[in-house]
Amino acid sequence: MIVSYNRLQDWIQAKKTNPTHRQLIVVSGPEDWAIESTMALSDELKLSQCLNVGLQAVPPHVSATNTNYRQYLGQEFDGLLYNAYQGFRANAVMALSGTIKREGLMFLLCPELNGWAAFSDPERKKRTSYGFDHANNASAFISRLVAKIKQADDVVLYTPEHFNGPLAVSSTQTSIGNGYEQTSCQNTALQKITKVVTGHRKRPLVIDADRGRGKSSVLGMAAAELLNGHCKDIIITAPNAKACQQAFIHAERILVGSVFNKMTLTLEDKQLRFIPPDVILATKPKTDLLLVDEAAAIPTPVLKQLLSHYNRMAFSTTVHGYEGSGRGFEIRFKKHLDTHTPDWQSLHLSEPIRWNKGDTLEDFWFDALLMKESATANQQLKTIDKDSLSFEVLQGKSLITRLELLSNIFSLMVNAHYQTVPDDLQRLLDSPDHFILVAKCNTTLVGVILYVSEPAYLSELTDDIHCGKRRVNGHLLSQSLCFHCGIKEATALTYIRTVRIAVNPQYQQQGIGSKLLQQLKTIAAEQQVDMLGTSFGLEEQLLNFWQKNNYHLIRIGHQKDASSGEHSGLMLSPTSAKANPLLQTAHADFSKEFAFQLSRHFKRLPYALVIRIIGSLSYPTLPQHSLTLIHQFSLNERPIELVERLLDALLLNTLSMNDSYRNMLTASEIHTLVSYVLQNQAIEDICSQVGLTGKKELKKVLVNCISKLLNDM
Repeated sequence: MIVSYNRLQDWIQAKKTNPTHRQLIVVSGPEDWAIESTMALSDELKLSQCLNVGLQAVPPHVSATNTNYRQYLGQEFDGLLYNAYQGFRANAVMALSGTIKREGLMFLLCPELNGWAAFSDPERKKRTSYGFDHANNASAFISRLVAKIKQADDVVLYTPEHFNGPLAVSSTQTSIGNGYEQTSCQNTALQKITKVVTGHRKRPLVIDADRGRGKSSVLGMAAAELLNGHCKDIIITAPNAKACQQAFIHAERILVGSVFNKMTLTLEDKQLRFIPPDVILATKPKTDLLLVDEAAAIPTPVLKQLLSHYNRMAFSTTVHGYEGSGRGFEIRFKKHLDTHTPDWQSLHLSEPIRWNKGDTLEDFWFDALLMKESATANQQLKTIDKDSLSFEVLQGKSLITRLELLSNIFSLMVNAHYQTVPDDLQRLLDSPDHFILVAKCNTTLVGVILYVSEPAYLSELTDDIHCGKRRVNGHLLSQSLCFHCGIKEATALTYIRTVRIAVNPQYQQQGIGSKLLQQLKTIAAEQQVDMLGTSFGLEEQLLNFWQKNNYHLIRIGHQKDASSGEHSGLMLSPTSAKANPLLQTAHADFSKEFAFQLSRHFKRLPYALVIRIIGSLSYPTLPQHSLTLIHQFSLNERPIELVERLLDALLLNTLSMNDSYRNMLTASEIHTLVSYVLQNQAIEDICSQVGLTGKKELKKVLVNCISKLLNDM
């Protein structure tokens, strides 16, 4: 004990006198002892402001939870005290590790390491689906984390018996001590942002980096320099005002004499102002430059709309999307830039600002939570014989003995799907209802499906779920069909739900995804599962993929998903005879519901997506007397107000029958018909979208389109 005490004191003294990296200290033992020891050590090290997760905090320290941790992102603390006795959540740990200042410390309070995996974690219960047992199963996720802790060179382990671990001394301390001096990367960024304003239009700049590299700071510096020269008005937008706080701090520092008030920085007749993305889209304010901070956390459809309206834009985004949105920017928005602004520029900031190069804390958590970028992302495409594929079904806990395969699987999911987050690694390894279907060509991993089993565990809860009194963990398909679709019989069936499907980028566009789904259907048949299903953010290409694999859309969520900016769609594919009547009922109800909601909740759905959805549904042919009235409209003998309902029915039937209308109407004409007749969008909006001058020209287009459709009947 004396030896351990001396080691502790020596470590503390060295910490006080040497330049160091941020570092993880694992405080492992009884909870009361861990809390007391951590508090004493943080006091002795004079950590003036700490963020306490799962612990009470006395000001100036701040208290947080695994639920509200997001509100502290963007702030900085001398230390982070994370009490894993109150539950370990990977998303919170990964995100909050970025709030620790240079040379700061992260304390991880946890049970004795060899027994931690068997500890009854409150967070694990939240992640376990109803009816499944987790209490008697050791956590494979924690077992792997403990192994990482024991293997790490720069992690300190503090127990009642020992204090072991080196001090993470930094030999290359950055000169950016106060964050005001500019790195070489930032100087380059400033030049490129200036070029966005002074150069050709429609050449946006994308700045990406890991956390702590000064992305927000450089936006503020650039804005200040431009307001001193080329610009009078600059708008900055972000998911929330706090996200661009650093930008305003650095802009105000440079703009001597400026006044900051209500998220606007003013100097004489010049201004830098924050406006939320939705307000920008609603008001379309004029500006010399639009800066988008934390762009990956803004839904891709919103970014696309901003890009279409503004000619001079710069985006900053985080490479590792630990909230799950970063990959959406990488996967979806950069492809959009390639198509619509092919001369866009990119810059990667590699040099850290807020901590020293080679930071041990960042390295540890990126490795432990498998959030490093995949090395296969940019490799050359390879052709494969789909018939040579081999398949294997795995449960997450079995991957603990196959760590290279685990790493490859999760890297594939991170790089393929914008919503894959550290929490998903916990679910993959620990949740008893989660399974992995792996496709290999020889020893090469070419694709995976992460799927969830939904047994008929909800029968006794049917009435409560049906009337909205009860909502349990998991069982998304069963509960959504029972409550949202109103089908009580749904709880008596069994389901397999695809959560993620990912194909190695080297082997895409060769039908491997479809091959995986065929294999999943075989598995469902062998296990006598009634229904396959999935839920995802609706976009045309994805919907087409699932429809080609015999999945049927039976529900669209009324609210847009926060991270994708899209309505979620629920699709089903029956695998048993008793599932067919349920699908038929759900499909028929959805046909009526979708037609009704098109002018309400779905009036902003992209017209091409509307057409694809209607094409999979069924709508009746109009009787002759209705067609006669529509014919009178096409001859300008009947006002449109008297046939709007009939036009709606005609268009639904036409779009659901076949694709022959595409030979008669242009894309612009189809867009006009769908937007006006089915979605009841404002005339001004429609004219703006399709390039019409006003109501009179719009009516001419409608009359002409209807005449063409009638002539084909």
